[in-house]
Amino acid sequence: LQQLSQNNFNCGGDNIVQKIWDYVSEKCQNTEGNPGNQNFEFRQVTTLDKSSTSQEVNLERSLILAASKANRNDLGNMMPVASGVFSVQADGRMAVDLVQMSDDSLSLIELKANLNTNTPLSAAFQILYYGLCYIAARCKPEIFGCDNLLPVFAPANVQLTVLAPLPYYDRYESHGIEWLRKLSARLNQDLTDLNLPLEGDGKGFTLGFKFERFPDNFQWDAKDANNHQAVKNLLPQFDNRFNL
Repeated sequence: LQQLSQNNFNCGGDNIVQKIWDYVSEKCQNTEGNPGNQNFEFRQVTTLDKSSTSQEVNLERSLILAASKANRNDLGNMMPVASGVFSVQADGRMAVDLVQMSDDSLSLIELKANLNTNTPLSAAFQILYYGLCYIAARCKPEIFGCDNLLPVFAPANVQLTVLAPLPYYDRYESHGIEWLRKLSARLNQDLTDLNLPLEGDGKGFTLGFKFERFPDNFQWDAKDANNHQAVKNLLPQFDNRFNL
């Protein structure tokens, strides 16, 4: 992923997503063999770490807290992807920031709030990596220690998304928003062309990618997690997000 990022997704005629899938497949052949029992479990983690200064963690938890108080059960967070399957040293903590689910659709979302946190390109590859792990788990749930009847494996339409405030994308001056839109189109084509050895329920879904942004007036700071009205306002801002 790092190599692809540094090359500005220039792989010639190669399918970028296929390269990531091949990497995931290889990892699945050499797992740690001790999968956790919470991989791909839909959940709502609302506990706020008041000592944390991370804008993204506080935003994620605050949004789910607001969803919980509003009895919204379509939104989840902190969904483990490969606990006990892949090496933490090699891959770090693997968890999807936000999950939105209905009967027919599932969105796996990489959330960005800190304007100084990596780049849209690396965020895109991160959620692609998690999404392809999701496919692997949907096809071979036993590798990830999960049940093939998990609710997240039911939707027919799966969307991989990077969500951030508009300035997060605007600062990417070396390429620009138009370049990111072209990247999105390229990744969607690669997902369409992806050669997957799907089995069983694995055949029953479509997969897409997109960059999304919060409304223009969106602002968030870690200290806002203690502001009841700011937290309450997160849900309409999340629901009114735009495609980049």
